[in-house]
Amino acid sequence: MAIEIVSEEGKSSLISKIFSAVAFLAVLLSAGAFLYLRFVAIPSGEKKIANLNMEIANQTSSGLSADIMLVGKEVRDYKLLLNNRAVVSKFFYDLGTWTHPQIFISGIDLDVGTRTATMSGVAAGFQPLIQQIAFFSKQPLIESYNVSNVKMGTGGTVNFDLALTVKQEVLKETSN
Repeated sequence: MAIEIVSEEGKSSLISKIFSAVAFLAVLLSAGAFLYLRFVAIPSGEKKIANLNMEIANQTSSGLSADIMLVGKEVRDYKLLLNNRAVVSKFFYDLGTWTHPQIFISGIDLDVGTRTATMSGVAAGFQPLIQQIAFFSKQPLIESYNVSNVKMGTGGTVNFDLALTVKQEVLKETSN
């Protein structure tokens, strides 16, 4: 009986060659993918990003800044209108404090452009009307006044028309 000694180098040598070939192909594919990403895909993506950033900058600088400027102008215009508006309620409050208790005002026509109020009134007599005129002449917020159409009414009352021009401060809001 003979014992045969056969080396297994032949079998392992074939498996080792196949494994080496697969490993070599994997290394080649990995290196190829790395080189493709490094030198082709990433620079192309960076170019696209740079182009998009430039496009955004152009749109922002032209369109958006023009819109911002327009909105800013409209806000400034609104602020100017709001600050310069006439506060008519303040005029009526002041007129109430300036009016003699025995004088009754009716039919007020207020023109805020000229700051003139035209009204008609009834006084309990000539004495309250004279006191009212004296008060108007000493009131610093009244620029001018004109009493006209003074007529005796029924029961000793006096009917009159009054044109009153006030200073701008009367129609402006006081800041607290």
